[in-house]
Amino acid sequence: MFSYIVGDVTIKLARILANAEAGQVLVGDFYAALPEEEGLHDANTFMRRAVDELDELQNVLIGGQPLRGWLLDADGCGGEHAMAMEITDKHGLKQRAFNVSFSVELGERKLSMGVSATTP
Repeated sequence: MFSYIVGDVTIKLARILANAEAGQVLVGDFYAALPEEEGLHDANTFMRRAVDELDELQNVLIGGQPLRGWLLDADGCGGEHAMAMEITDKHGLKQRAFNVSFSVELGERKLSMGVSATTP
């Protein structure tokens, strides 16, 4: 017997991703517990904590180049001006998600990931 297991989270994710632009990184609007912190925290706090954890990777060599740092877009998830976007899926249901855009400094190169919220 073969079957698929599809839950609410999978369905929401599929509906959000169906509306993403090429190269865009989206994080759903959620609340969750974080290790060693009280209460529930939103997606923006989750992203800020994730970036804080990345500090331990400073100067790790990737392809022979040291990882020097990263910067979240202030308008994207985890940034100081982040605002959730509302996506209307093909069923007319509204989903909320945050755009994620950041740059990574690898050696002398600066790599951009995601689609900037300020890009026209």
